[in-house]
Amino acid sequence: MNYYRFYRLDFCLRNLGLGLMALLTLEALPGIYPASLAIFQILLIQMQSFSANNYFDSLIWGEENYISELVREGVGGKRIVFLLFLPVILLIMTLPFSDKSFLLLILYMLLFSLYQLPGVRKVFKEHYLPSIIIN
Repeated sequence: MNYYRFYRLDFCLRNLGLGLMALLTLEALPGIYPASLAIFQILLIQMQSFSANNYFDSLIWGEENYISELVREGVGGKRIVFLLFLPVILLIMTLPFSDKSFLLLILYMLLFSLYQLPGVRKVFKEHYLPSIIIN
């Protein structure tokens, strides 16, 4: 199994730049530990989001992607779902070391989950402007 492709780390790593830019815009720069933790948490959320996006694209929309390849190769659904939630499990383990800003990550996860619902996703997938806004 190619975890790099499963978690779409090419997109995740690219998007970490946005988290880094957000940290740099703070009035007072956080120390290396809180900044590293924040970047790691953003990475975990992105890993879950992008892999779940592939999962739902494959499951609901029938799109061809790495998860649909795994299903064809016989990788079980339980294993795929476990891997989808593994970053969330790791994120939960980091929460005791976080400040209240992790609530934004939870909000992001909830919004992303709503985005994946078939009726909602269809609106965003077929209309350019709402798609840009949600993404």
